[in-house]
Amino acid sequence: MTGENIIRVIWCIFFAYWFYSSRKIKAAKSSEPRWTRILHLTAMVSNWVLLMAGGWLPEFLRLRLVPEGFPNLTIGIAIAFAGLCFGIWSRKTLGSNWSGAVTLKKDHEIIKQGPYGIVRHPIYTGIITTVLGSALVTGELRGILAFTIVVIAYLVKIPKEEKLLSAHFPDEYPKYLASTRKLIPFLY
Repeated sequence: MTGENIIRVIWCIFFAYWFYSSRKIKAAKSSEPRWTRILHLTAMVSNWVLLMAGGWLPEFLRLRLVPEGFPNLTIGIAIAFAGLCFGIWSRKTLGSNWSGAVTLKKDHEIIKQGPYGIVRHPIYTGIITTVLGSALVTGELRGILAFTIVVIAYLVKIPKEEKLLSAHFPDEYPKYLASTRKLIPFLY
């Protein structure tokens, strides 16, 4: 099995788990405007097209930037798999509070245990890490673009979520903001 096929399997596991676990979520109390959700989804779809449709993309996007070879392939797969595991652990821990949109749920709770004790947005950390590993496996310009798109998309989305949660939990959430890193443990 090629490295890119292993990455496809990792993403299939990711999407299957997300689909399965999205059946049991709380109803939304309020949600972001539809246009911002569409903008985020467009960025995510562009990201996955860049990663998965290698042979169908224009030649300049397939410009090799990382040498082909065993170390890069192995490291990339390990990084992608670690991101997948961290993302699934985070999604499972968040449980019925999860939403793909910036949303306040009925009976919303701030989750601070598990991966949420490590970073405030561990699902995003898991996805970004999986994309980073995927980009390393592709070794091409398209992977760097996909990684850039996903990072920008989450850096735009995070302040919206944090503003909503700070407004809804004015005593508790600012303390959580002050005590937990945003995306990267011990750094950011």
